[in-house]
Amino acid sequence: MSHENLVYAFSLVFPWLGCTWLLSLVFWVRPEGFCFPPSFLIRRLWLPLATLALLLLPYRGIALGRWIVGCNANFSLPLTVWVGMCLLERWTGRRMLQGRRMLQKGERVVCCGFGVLTGLLLYPMTLGLTALDPYALGWQPTGMLVAMLVVTCTLLATGNRFALWIMLAILAYNLRLLESPNLWDYLVDPFYFIASLVTGIQLGLKRLRGRGIAEASANFREIPFR
Repeated sequence: MSHENLVYAFSLVFPWLGCTWLLSLVFWVRPEGFCFPPSFLIRRLWLPLATLALLLLPYRGIALGRWIVGCNANFSLPLTVWVGMCLLERWTGRRMLQGRRMLQKGERVVCCGFGVLTGLLLYPMTLGLTALDPYALGWQPTGMLVAMLVVTCTLLATGNRFALWIMLAILAYNLRLLESPNLWDYLVDPFYFIASLVTGIQLGLKRLRGRGIAEASANFREIPFR
């Protein structure tokens, strides 16, 4: 397989994962019982296979999946992995039946924080709000690679698995799997930034709500019932 064909095939990964995840919200209903038998999981494979076949159908000489890519030429690796893990959670029923996420709370916080911080650093400045254009740093990203190495080592030292996502982004950059040769496009994209911002707000509201409930419960216990 030539490098051009590899880039073309990889560009369809996110549309496939994203469309399959969206359709799974409708077609993958929660089963009865406390676990999924292997046969049940195998029966669910029809959806990703059907989605892949649909995205490969040509429309005006271009695969339908490539029309989705036209909305955002380069979907970042963190966003791709994030959607893939959400899809895997739904396929295995890990969240529905076990009440646990594949990413722990601290890892979700780092995932969202990374998306928000990189988006805030990149997009406002790129729009010309300042004289500095940080996007230009991604063309010869020696300094960025050193910074990502420091962040990755720090996360690994704390046992945060988001470090693996950054490593995958750097690996994809070295392999030039995206159509862009700029490192920024491997680390963040507008959809990842928006998803991180929305999820971060949700996590913050849940934390405030939980703190409010805890304080109300503590005050309730202090009431001297007689």
